This record gives sequence, C-alpha cells and structure tokens, in this order.
Amino acid sequence: MKKSKVEQLHDKRMSENTPKVKKERIFGLDLLRGILMLVVFFDHFLFDAGYIFRNSFTTNSGVNFAKFAFKYSFSPVRLILNPIVQFLFFLISGIVTSFSRAGIKRPIKYTAIALLICLVTLVIQEITGGFCLIVFGVMYAFSIAAFIAYFF
Repeated sequence: MKKSKVEQLHDKRMSENTPKVKKERIFGLDLLRGILMLVVFFDHFLFDAGYIFRNSFTTNSGVNFAKFAFKYSFSPVRLILNPIVQFLFFLISGIVTSFSRAGIKRPIKYTAIALLICLVTLVIQEITGGFCLIVFGVMYAFSIAAFIAYFF
C-alpha cells in the first residue's frame, strides 16, 4: 500500500528528529590494534628489506641497513615476539570487528584491497626479480572472516 504525501513527509521528519545512535568504540582496543598494526608493518618492512630485497641495495648505508634487517629477521627476539604480536593483532581485530555494522561493504572492500595488494606485489616481483608475491595475506583473512560474520 502506497503512503500518502503527508505520511511520507511525517516519516521523513520523524527520521530526521530521531536521535542517531552513535557507535560506541572501545578506545583501548582501537589503540592496541593500531600499535600492533604498526609493529606488524615494521616487522614486515625489515623482513622484506633484509631477506627479499637485500641484494637490491647499492649504497653503503643501504647495504648496512639490509645487513641489520637480515640479522633482525632471524633474531631470537623476532622469532619469539612475531607469533605473539600476530596472534594478538588478529584476536583484537576480530573483537573490534564484531562491534561493526558495516554489512556486506566491508568484506567486499577487504577483498578488493587484497586483490590490489596481490596485483601490486606481482608487478614488483616482475620488476625486481625477487620473490614477493602475496597470494594470501592478512587482507584475505580479514575478507573471509568478514564474509563469514556477515552470513552467520
């Protein structure tokens, strides 16, 4: 049944006057997730520089940086802390995502980003000759988790 113009206007005014429910964020979880994201990024940057691209550096400072990054990549500190940091990052990301109401947009966005990362790393691999193709990474894991959360 079609609504009259008066009913449509009333519905519009009611929706405008209805207070918007603000999404509650848990600052501590967001902060911890952000810090863990930076740690993971820093770890991947050093691993890539020291292991994958170590022969690409030509200057003295670049070679020294690659040596440092290579030593870091296989240091006991990294071998112990890396799995802990990754586990906490995924755990907290899952907890924070459960508060979201993004619908189907989030998994589609994550999948698009994951495919873009795969394409970019493929191009970099072809240019540099190094092995850096990311076929399944964090964004794919987030994408699958978001699809599962949306449908279940």
